[in-house]
Amino acid sequence: MPSERIKFVHYDGENPAFPVRRGLISEPYKTKTLDQYAASRWIKEKGKELGFSRIGIAKAEELTEERKQLREWLNRGYHGEMTYMENYLDKRTDPRLLVEGTRSVIVLAYNYYPAENPPNDSFKISRYAYGKDYHWILKGKLKELLNQIDQQYGPVSGRVFVDS
Repeated sequence: MPSERIKFVHYDGENPAFPVRRGLISEPYKTKTLDQYAASRWIKEKGKELGFSRIGIAKAEELTEERKQLREWLNRGYHGEMTYMENYLDKRTDPRLLVEGTRSVIVLAYNYYPAENPPNDSFKISRYAYGKDYHWILKGKLKELLNQIDQQYGPVSGRVFVDS
């Protein structure tokens, strides 16, 4: 089953694997003393409540090896007509360049497999294309998580990205 991954920066300092999709929080937590382990658990719990199936937190750093792999992928033309993929290679491979002060990334996976079966037409369309556009669904869920983090640990400010 297909799933969507999102990166989401925050400031608890843990570091599991680096993800593919991203959302960002730009300011460190200021008003409350933060137990990093407890904050990590809390964020993961809230993510699960919003329907994310996997949640990890990674150190924000330059992805040197991944940058080489992305450059090679682009050079081979694997991005097809998605020429926008050639833009901002530095920002795609270093989340610290997207938001000043970024220290960590929250990684979320969400299964957007449709509950209903697509109609039996004479043509085939990918299952993820049936139903509501997952970009809007995921963006809404990420904004809600950001809002909950702000309420729990705020003030925080951030940006949310899907398929960036």
